[in-house]
Amino acid sequence: MPQLIGIGYEVIILSLTIILFFLIDAKTRYYLLHLSPLILLDEIFGSSLQLATYDQNMFSAYLAGVPLIMPFSWFVGFGLSLMLSKGRLSYLRAFIAGMFFDSLIELPMIYNGAWSNNFGKIHIIEGYPLILPFFYGFYVLWFRVLLDYLVPRLESYEIKSLKSYKIRSAGLLFAFIYIPSQVIISALLGILIPI
Repeated sequence: MPQLIGIGYEVIILSLTIILFFLIDAKTRYYLLHLSPLILLDEIFGSSLQLATYDQNMFSAYLAGVPLIMPFSWFVGFGLSLMLSKGRLSYLRAFIAGMFFDSLIELPMIYNGAWSNNFGKIHIIEGYPLILPFFYGFYVLWFRVLLDYLVPRLESYEIKSLKSYKIRSAGLLFAFIYIPSQVIISALLGILIPI
């Protein structure tokens, strides 16, 4: 039964990834496509610190103990949240949407034992700390802020290769700025919001 839940989750997330790939705007898609695969490093780092643990029998593929579906989960959660954050009050909407989609994605999987988050003092259910939706709300908010303020500067940056081709590096630069800053945000939130 656990494998059936894991495979069902993978099918749903991969289907949503394909749908969102065509629904989200090109700029957001570009930066998410660079960030999502590298976010696996975040997951592996958290797993190595025992901040998160994963059922090793539930999913079809793993890398360093982390299910390979996780970058797709981030793509879906961020993609849906960012679609809902456009318009007035975009930063507040990004934060709330991030909290909502984290709960929607994580709660059923934690309930079914797919993974567990081993931090925070108060847990909504075992393995789902009360602070986790705030983390993801801030992660989406931070993505939106960087998209609005950092991306215009990155998009003017180009590297010329030896063959004089222009290599667009803005997506990788974005990911390499986003990921360490996300880790710092997590640490600060963990200290400032002691729940």
